Amino acid sequence: MGFLARLASVLALATMSASAVVVLAPSGAHADVGDPVLTSPVAGEQVELGFAGPITIDYTDAAWDEYDVQVVGPSGVIAEDSNYGNDVDQFPIPAVVEGGDYNVRVRDYYGGTWVSIGSFSARYEGMRVSDPVLSPETFYPLVRDSYRDKVRLTVTFNQRASVLVAIRNSAGKAVRSYTTSFPRGRRVIEWNGRTNSGNAAPVGRYAINVRATNGSGSIATTVRRTSIATALVTREGAQRRYGADGAGSTSGSCYISDDEASAELDCWGGRYAKLTMSFAIPSNAYDVSWGVSGEYSSSDICCTGGVKRAGTRPSSNRFRVTVTVTGWRAYLVHSSVVKYKYKKRI
Repeated sequence: MGFLARLASVLALATMSASAVVVLAPSGAHADVGDPVLTSPVAGEQVELGFAGPITIDYTDAAWDEYDVQVVGPSGVIAEDSNYGNDVDQFPIPAVVEGGDYNVRVRDYYGGTWVSIGSFSARYEGMRVSDPVLSPETFYPLVRDSYRDKVRLTVTFNQRASVLVAIRNSAGKAVRSYTTSFPRGRRVIEWNGRTNSGNAAPVGRYAINVRATNGSGSIATTVRRTSIATALVTREGAQRRYGADGAGSTSGSCYISDDEASAELDCWGGRYAKLTMSFAIPSNAYDVSWGVSGEYSSSDICCTGGVKRAGTRPSSNRFRVTVTVTGWRAYLVHSSVVKYKYKKRI
């Protein structure tokens, strides 16, 4: 085959191959367009604290006409905006108050994945931990009864920080320590009175030490002191039982019937109708008092027979209130109440 014939054959094959190639655009985009462009601040630029924008984005060659925009700082989203087809869009942001990196990202207005289009940074200022408030100063974690089982130290961080929390006993030994991170703002540090091994720390004085470090290495600390204690305190208790919840017994022509939450005791010349309402009380309860709420019913015939109310303590941790009707009397028991005091360790 001569040179010209071979050349013609090569050109024909090239033409056929080119016609068979399909250039696929990225999913959700066009082949000749891309993402919006952050033009101000220039990507990588460092701004001063107090910078409030504007953020400028060029959408000239963007794939879509409508976008969501977010500016994400060290402690989270600080500004949001939407663009509806402008070639160049500007929007302000809240004054930057925290040092670190700020990422500008976009996504299709109708959903999709966030895409970073650039970032800028703000100068760090010195780390500060301020306004520490400890509550309560004394807590009682040795008895897990939901009464002052934890101590809370609330502090304010002026910027995002890596935080070391060390809780030391009166000898200066750390009984609990851990590292965490907190965004800028008012934050709470809790201690449940447990050591690193999970055991209960003994009664005594403790210091909660907080050491915060920002992204530039600036450090701030604060310390507050608390006490673990246990004690016997006086508590007051009260319980109510409704008449319909009581246990009844009768003899002769006497009857007990429920009237909604109440119970009616009605005797027609019988021996008795008795209603007993039982209570579980602390074994060390004292100053126990009781009462019955009720009224004579329309069936009552005065004055043959009687209505007797009584309170008894058959054991250290039980109390009973009884109402007994005899003769031709009738009484509607609404409820009974038992009140008492007791000592409880906290």
